[in-house]
Amino acid sequence: MGNKREDHGIILSQRSWLLSTRLFESSGSHSASCSLSGWYTQGGHKLRFFKGGKAQFVTVGIMNSFRAQGVGRSVLESDQRVTVEETNRFIRFQPNGNQQPTGFIFFPGGMVQPQAYAPLSRTLSEQGFAVFIIKLPFGSAPLASHETSVMEQALEIMEINGTIEHWVVGGHSRGAAIASRFALVGGESLDGLILVGTSHPREEAFDLSDTTLDVTKIHATNDGLASMEKVEANARYLPADTTWVLIDGGNHSQFGYYGSQLGDNAASISRAEQQELTLHAILSALNRVQKKVAKWPAPTP
Repeated sequence: MGNKREDHGIILSQRSWLLSTRLFESSGSHSASCSLSGWYTQGGHKLRFFKGGKAQFVTVGIMNSFRAQGVGRSVLESDQRVTVEETNRFIRFQPNGNQQPTGFIFFPGGMVQPQAYAPLSRTLSEQGFAVFIIKLPFGSAPLASHETSVMEQALEIMEINGTIEHWVVGGHSRGAAIASRFALVGGESLDGLILVGTSHPREEAFDLSDTTLDVTKIHATNDGLASMEKVEANARYLPADTTWVLIDGGNHSQFGYYGSQLGDNAASISRAEQQELTLHAILSALNRVQKKVAKWPAPTP
């Protein structure tokens, strides 16, 4: 799957939660006829191997790997401190007091249930920040039209919530790829960008090295999908003043509350510790944005 496995390397059936990935393909043949050749288990996932024609396919029963796990019901319920609203398009965490002038729009990882990022989002909201988790079409917004749709949705959220003065966009993995592209085309509406567990942007077409946005890149040493090598190789596409946060011992899936992800490495720190470090990095970024924009000169009437 190479560099594409972070976002585009999966085609997942939401009904059966089966991940089908073509591993090898000989040139000149696209035969899809296949026969069962065996089973084995890797990282808790049961793999079925099929062979047919000049192509080999692997079908992975990933069970509930991308479903939110360990998220208590109360995290998604309103209380005196936070109002929670869930629609078919987003999950909103609105602070009931100590409202900060900065809002945060977050795009989930590909196929990961948005609720997997609810604990992090709620804690941010308890600190006074309004947080919106966008639900990606088909779980990963696989088409360009889907990306455009979620970007338009983000702009709509900003327009409706006019009392919020500053906006930061971010995401994890596939969601971070979308966030980086949104920052490129809609940067005039934003003040900051937070990229979590991703090697994006990684193409010249999405070069953000000249952006004036406050950019934070959060990555982990044990991330098997967005490795340190890939992240560092694409650092040239981010501005020189990017804030880099490396989580020692963290992996890809512990940036959210969901199961172990195929292709990821084992973490050497707990999910709770990785979440705490991620939370601190995001809070620092949001506070830094507020301080920075407060120093900008007021526009001339």
